Amino acid sequence: MYMLPMRFLFHDQSLAETALSYWPHDAEQKSFGQRFRISANAVYPYVFQSNLHFLRLSPVVEKSEIMVAAELQFITHLLQSGFPALKPDLALDGENLVAISHQGQQYNVTSFAAVPGRQLSDMDLTPELLAGYGSALAQLHIHSSNFVPGKLRRPDCNNILDWIETSLQHDEEAAGAMAEVSLLRQAFGALPRGVADFGLIHYDFEPDNVFHDTRSGAFHVIDFDDCHYHWYAMDVVGVLAELEDQDGSSAFATDSAKHFLAGYRCLRDLPQELLEAEEIFRRYRALYGFTRVVRCLRDGVPSPQPDWMVSLRQRLNEIKTQRSRYFGQPL
Repeated sequence: MYMLPMRFLFHDQSLAETALSYWPHDAEQKSFGQRFRISANAVYPYVFQSNLHFLRLSPVVEKSEIMVAAELQFITHLLQSGFPALKPDLALDGENLVAISHQGQQYNVTSFAAVPGRQLSDMDLTPELLAGYGSALAQLHIHSSNFVPGKLRRPDCNNILDWIETSLQHDEEAAGAMAEVSLLRQAFGALPRGVADFGLIHYDFEPDNVFHDTRSGAFHVIDFDDCHYHWYAMDVVGVLAELEDQDGSSAFATDSAKHFLAGYRCLRDLPQELLEAEEIFRRYRALYGFTRVVRCLRDGVPSPQPDWMVSLRQRLNEIKTQRSRYFGQPL
């Protein structure tokens, strides 16, 4: 679970309406602001020319303009390469990123057209769908390997480890996490890092973020908000962690994994050495997620807290404990 700091988790109708005013939309938006999702970003559905779109607001203090622009640049590359990623919308000024100020806080605002199809998380993942799912990730990685970012560049996994150290340096509970950072730096240094192994990955290629259009057969991909440079195998491990059986066995041993990997390997090689680094990649995901939860929980909250926030804090504390259980253990 990736959350903004607590102070950004509250719906602000005035902020949402101000953000929408920069984008073309149908005149009738009576329900705008009644439905929203605030987690890693604030997301609001709206309608333009009778089609569904999603407005996304990101606080600048959490996601800089350069990082959002670099994400959009990568999405544009994928679309121009023929990959069915979500399509950024153009604002009234012709740009795909708008910076706004509201009550002393700066926000980056983007908008995306809804993609066709159903989320894989809502579908019965047959062997055929799983193979197609794997092929879709392989296609994304093929296009990523041809991507030249220029001046705009997303962070790499070592930058993320730097950010984790900075974020946790004054945290009394962070000793285990700091030990984990050191272990991961050492483990990453021993992995092959050729152009075929390492590049810009999606990082959140879970079934919620992939839609299958039964009419065209295409797999449309959304939510590139966490894309960063890492081993391509990181994306594979992330998917298989979502698909694994509940018995605790290795994700790579399940039937779902076999179908997914077969689809991936139809288009792209996946070195066995990197598959065997599964535990390294899982531990990285746990550490990154732990840090984001810690930052969310340490944020100041109003008193008295609303009921939903009390429940959320309890759930986040449980997640934090779960993700830190292997910190410092040998890799």
